[in-house]
Amino acid sequence: MPVKPNAVHRPNIDKLPVELLSHLFTLWSLVDNDAPWMAASVSQEWRRIVLRCPRAWSNISVILKAPNETTEEDRAWCIEEDEELEDEHSPRGKRRPLDLWFARSGSVPIALTLAVAQTHPHIEFRIAECVRVLEAHAPRLRRLSVQLESVPLAEGLFCVLPRLALHMLEVHIQHTPRRGPLRGAHTAGEDPHLPTLWSAVRAAQHVRLSGCFPPRRAPQDALGTESLELHSTPLSVRELAPLLAQHQCLTALDLSEVWGAPFPFENYTPEPVQLPALTRLTIGRVYMDLLTNVFVWLRAPALTHLTIGTGGVTELVWTMRRSDETSFETTARYGAALAEFVSHCPALESLCLMRATIHDRHLVDVLGKVPSLCELRIEDSLVGTPLLRALTLPMSATAATSKKHKPVLCPNLQRLSFKKCDLVVGEHLIALVQSRNRAGSPTTPLTDIHTLRCPNVSVAHLHDLLHAL
Repeated sequence: MPVKPNAVHRPNIDKLPVELLSHLFTLWSLVDNDAPWMAASVSQEWRRIVLRCPRAWSNISVILKAPNETTEEDRAWCIEEDEELEDEHSPRGKRRPLDLWFARSGSVPIALTLAVAQTHPHIEFRIAECVRVLEAHAPRLRRLSVQLESVPLAEGLFCVLPRLALHMLEVHIQHTPRRGPLRGAHTAGEDPHLPTLWSAVRAAQHVRLSGCFPPRRAPQDALGTESLELHSTPLSVRELAPLLAQHQCLTALDLSEVWGAPFPFENYTPEPVQLPALTRLTIGRVYMDLLTNVFVWLRAPALTHLTIGTGGVTELVWTMRRSDETSFETTARYGAALAEFVSHCPALESLCLMRATIHDRHLVDVLGKVPSLCELRIEDSLVGTPLLRALTLPMSATAATSKKHKPVLCPNLQRLSFKKCDLVVGEHLIALVQSRNRAGSPTTPLTDIHTLRCPNVSVAHLHDLLHAL
């Protein structure tokens, strides 16, 4: 159909159903704090729709940071209701009337983000104002995310917050890192303990803490927490073990960049800690000594997914320079402890090792303890031919049935991934796949093979692997 000159065409988005636009505004608010305010400034139709959509206003953000131009921020208190400033100033990053924001969210559950800087002018007044408004809507609060610059500031904030029962609690405290064998592994001398945390938060199903450490809590409250994440937090085994012992109902545990002083390491082994419901364990960028200690006393019989990341070669070199041990001796204790730990995890299905400072021999011992393993992912680690040969089955039926032949390693393995592994050789990887996928093999066929940035695996090898699958 020809288009008439000078014809006025309305955008197709104005013809979308109200229900679809409401859903789009809600999704927009999940990734953009200014979403409902921006939508209300587009047109009268959008304003009418967004004001009738409480869920679009349910993600509330309070940014209390030092403004670059305080006068303009004060003038543009709510840009969507000031037509003169709308053309002159950007509608983003403005202070919003908190009472109005909560009122427009109606009665739906809400999520609140507090980003507070100590340099903000009149910070005590702003926090008190926020708490005053929050008190009337505390029963609706399901997610609280707090971003602060220091533990004392967080301690003061949780002292004045009303008692809350949350689905998700996030506390992020930004520290200034210092040099160490692990990036960001040493902070300033500030005490990371946050004693007032549970005085405000009565219950939280999911807890994510970065830069701080929680105090002990009432046993009945701890049992309600299903997932716990600790990031960038200096701690010791004497603190970690009692914390985990309290949370018997954990199903997911994430410890990333949690460290103690690497030398001398704390020579202390607590009583075994049982986490009977734990199915997912992620440990990233943690000293081998700390990992070795944790694997001795932690027990997770229902564990299905295990992800481990250490300091890699950097930590290994750093450790050897401060001791008389060889690299094999340094990693032997860690490998033995990991093998002992997974031997108590009969349901383990997925194992991911990142920057693993573990020799092939010890990794083979580990894999011998997990016959149920279906997925193995190795990234940036110095493992190669010995591991591949151990996973490769003998091609002759006589050798496969010989009594002297070792038991099949990982008979249920289906997915195998290598990323940035310089010692993985393409020919050995092809032989592994062919032996496991041949007719009559006692193992489950491999269905997924991924290699990325492995210099000894060429494009020709990848073609051969594709045909072997």
